[in-house]
Amino acid sequence: MNGKIKRLYKNFFIKNYNIICKIEEPIIFPTYKGSVLRGAFGRNLKRVSCLNKEEKDCLNCIFKKGCVYFYLFENGIQNEESQFLENIKFRPHPFIIEPPLIDKNEYSSGETFSFNIILIGLRTDSYLPFIISALIKMGEYGLYKTGEGKFILERIKTIDSKTIYTLKDGLILDKDNESDLLKEKIYRKKFNKIEINFLTPTRVVHRGKYSSNINFYVFMKSILHRFFTLSSLYNNFEMNIDKDILSKSKLIEIESSNINWYDWETFSGRQKTEIKLGGVIGEIIYTGDITSFLPLITIGKHIHIGKNTSYGLGKYNYFLL
Repeated sequence: MNGKIKRLYKNFFIKNYNIICKIEEPIIFPTYKGSVLRGAFGRNLKRVSCLNKEEKDCLNCIFKKGCVYFYLFENGIQNEESQFLENIKFRPHPFIIEPPLIDKNEYSSGETFSFNIILIGLRTDSYLPFIISALIKMGEYGLYKTGEGKFILERIKTIDSKTIYTLKDGLILDKDNESDLLKEKIYRKKFNKIEINFLTPTRVVHRGKYSSNINFYVFMKSILHRFFTLSSLYNNFEMNIDKDILSKSKLIEIESSNINWYDWETFSGRQKTEIKLGGVIGEIIYTGDITSFLPLITIGKHIHIGKNTSYGLGKYNYFLL
């Protein structure tokens, strides 16, 4: 691995955990499962970490600085943050819920169901016991507020299939504390074509509105913005990247595009209303010398891009052609 890229990957901690559950009673999911999983995770993380349940507003809680729930779900930008972040009202969440991408929405008792939780930043890994406890409670209380959707947390594995939790043994310490990025292959030869496959609705903002035609410049700008923000807030390092990379990205062209806008809604507990979280899905093929962009494209694959990534939105994969 190139030394410069290895240092970049090493400084950015990200870990992907596969959550494997056994269904206790029939569950019917909505078309997009990420909203249900994120909502249940938030409710139960608050249940296991909150020390001041009488305080309804987390921002006013005297324990908020040490609260796992506040850190993951409610932590707004503080005035002392760097100038780069001054226009960002809320921190991007340092976690992503990745729902399964299969079309199956109905599960019977005894069936297995799995999804991923991605943790971003040095502190989040130390919160793993709270997260596992919240997942156990999710199963006990059900995925829905009505109590429906109960399951048993059977196993948790890392992205490279190392078991860190089982129902029988509980938490098994994960001694591999390297960023998942360090497991990625870095290509050295030149590539002139790449296919980006947007797997979940991707909400990329360009010039103040959501883009349904993502050229390579918009694509790279979205990756860089999210990576800069997550690096500064959660991994405590400043990146040293070619300042002309965005200018160079304008030279990459779209060869073909087969993306469509996909709409879905979820209920916002903060806004007390249904909100639309649509985005683009499908494939785009870019042509041009994309070799120098590959390390960042690989990072974007892990961190997702665009808005509302904690629901699992903005997930993509790529294929070198």
